[in-house]
Amino acid sequence: MKFWNKGGARSATAAIRWESPNPGVKFETPTTRLFGLAPGESALLPITVTVEDPARELVKIVALDGARRLTFEVPLFPAAEPSTDFQIADGRTVNAWERAVRRAETPFGGGNGDGHAAPGETFAVLLPDGDALRAAELFTNDACVDNSLRASDSWFEYDRAGAAARYSLPVIRPGCEPGHVIHMLARIVIPNAPEHRIRYAALEIPVWYRNPR
Repeated sequence: MKFWNKGGARSATAAIRWESPNPGVKFETPTTRLFGLAPGESALLPITVTVEDPARELVKIVALDGARRLTFEVPLFPAAEPSTDFQIADGRTVNAWERAVRRAETPFGGGNGDGHAAPGETFAVLLPDGDALRAAELFTNDACVDNSLRASDSWFEYDRAGAAARYSLPVIRPGCEPGHVIHMLARIVIPNAPEHRIRYAALEIPVWYRNPR
């Protein structure tokens, strides 16, 4: 967790206590010392948490400093097997599923189209599903990646429920060094109305040099 001093004077050293209202949550170190910060200075405090509930999708964590409380939520995901069976679309067209069950030649991302992630490129990650590919929603905390952009594929014609499958269009930051390996969790939704199936995969994506085409 990152703390900033937004005030105009140096902050005092504090003992941050970690708690959770959710059952089965254990902190490896329940209390962490946060040393005083100068105005505008920040510090990272590592937290190691174990959640003994495989079905829980969200855990609430509370940081306490005396009477002050700061609450935040952390999404949880099931264990995922590593996979190398995926494709990267960085400005190229691939045979992908759209509108849940239609196959189409679809362009994704923006780059030189060589199938590798390189600095400055926007890309999609696609996992195989039968005769075509499905664009994945991605999760990562790697500082080399701006993973804020999401797009969606409407499934209304398929299930008449107004649902949509979300997928990510991350950007490799220009300063990311080629050779760096990005760890990502990929999630795709597979149509199976009325209960769609969800598949996860753990991916390692190396950053490549960008060769113009």
